[in-house]
Order: sequence, then structure tokens, then C-alpha cells
Amino acid sequence: MTQFNANTAPDPQEDLKSLRKTAQREASVLGDRLKAEAYNFLRQKQDETASSFRQAAQALRDSQTGADGTDANRAISAFAGPVADTIESSAERLQSLEPEEALRKMHQVARANPAAVALGAVAVGFIAARFLSASAPASTPNTRTAAPGAVMTKEDF
Repeated sequence: MTQFNANTAPDPQEDLKSLRKTAQREASVLGDRLKAEAYNFLRQKQDETASSFRQAAQALRDSQTGADGTDANRAISAFAGPVADTIESSAERLQSLEPEEALRKMHQVARANPAAVALGAVAVGFIAARFLSASAPASTPNTRTAAPGAVMTKEDF
């Protein structure tokens, strides 16, 4: 029969400290991994958005000339060139911006102009809702009606 020796028993406080250190280390590794994946995702979306901006700028430049290579419309030409340049420079700034810097700038803007950010969020939500409702398939009204005095059952709906 073995005897219990209190001097060799594990100390619960030491076990708790060891467990806490292990949990902190694992949480730190997980946090770093999540941060890296989030930044990779943001960089990918930055590249895609910058590419879309460049395509929009090119489309504006293309709209300056008609199919026959002549000026399509002087008003469009006067407007399209500077707008295309602005879009192109926005694409370059977006692509060169690091995710940490972008998040820092967004926080600064939100702190400096909370009402403007809230209004912008409402506007984006409104536009998104309008877009989604416009792109949803048209529902057909129910043309089935019951004869006067008839009782409709669950299957009729």
C-alpha cells in the first residue's frame, strides 16, 4: 500500500499558474493567426476594389470618345477626364494603404465625425436595401380566390 506524502502532492496554485500561462500563450497565438488572416482578407479586398476603381476610370475615359473615335459629347468629355483621374488616384491610394493604417484612419474619422459616420451608415443601408429590393425577383400576386361562401383550407394557400 502506498502512502500519501503531502510534500510530493502537486500544488493547486502552481497548476493554476501553469494553466493560465498556457492559455495566455495559446490565446496570443490564435489572436496573431486571426489578425494575419484578417489582414490577408483586407489586402485581397483592397486589390479587388482598386481593380474595380481602375476599370471604372478606364470606362469613363472610354466614354470620352464615340465609337468612331471622335468626341462623343463635349460635356461628358469635360467631366469624365478629371473624374477618371480622381478615381485612378483613389485606387492607387487604396492599394498602397496598409490595413492597420486604414483601420486607424477609420477610427479617427469615426471619432471626429460620429454623426457623419452614422448618417453614412444609414445611407449605405438604404442604398443596399433599395438595390436588394430592386434585384429581387418580382413576386406574383395570388390569383386564386375562393368562391363566395366557400371555406378555404390550409392546402388552398
